[in-house]
Amino acid sequence: LNEPIPDKKENLFLLYQKIIASIREADKNHLLILEGSNFAKDFSMFSSLPDENMAFSFHLYTWLGGDAAKKILPFTEISKKLNAPMWAGEWGENKYEQLKYTRSVFESPENNFCGWSFWTWKKVSNKYPALNQINPGVHWTVLIEAIQFRGKRKAITKESALLAMKEFLVSIRCANNSTDKALLDILKPTEK
Repeated sequence: LNEPIPDKKENLFLLYQKIIASIREADKNHLLILEGSNFAKDFSMFSSLPDENMAFSFHLYTWLGGDAAKKILPFTEISKKLNAPMWAGEWGENKYEQLKYTRSVFESPENNFCGWSFWTWKKVSNKYPALNQINPGVHWTVLIEAIQFRGKRKAITKESALLAMKEFLVSIRCANNSTDKALLDILKPTEK
């Protein structure tokens, strides 16, 4: 489940138990990855592991402030307490220096994380880093502005909206994206 937000944390644990039981009827071998509640940040409902062959996945963003090293402490603690691997399943930052710092935190041996996955792989170009930047095109930009400034700008026609969608579907193809080389360098594996 991606970023589950249950009505009660205990219900998430019970749901995971049901899902795991169903999966294990058909597949006893594959690793299961579970996220905590509250956007994959709260693992307090886990006092034990619901399965022996599992790992945890958390999400981390410091866009609104906070130090990555401090924010990951609860993830490190639950991983050590339950002896389960911890994976940074989603993360991203708005500045290159913060990206470098957060990656170094994840890869620090004392945190004992089993890896990470960068979230902002592909998005429409703006002032924040994304590995593959979508260049949306004129018609798409007009459509987005019409939606954002509804009532303050001329309404867009159905034909214009369809043209914008077709243009966008072409622009999102990887071959039509541009790669952020600085970000790519930050994300490349480090040589040991």
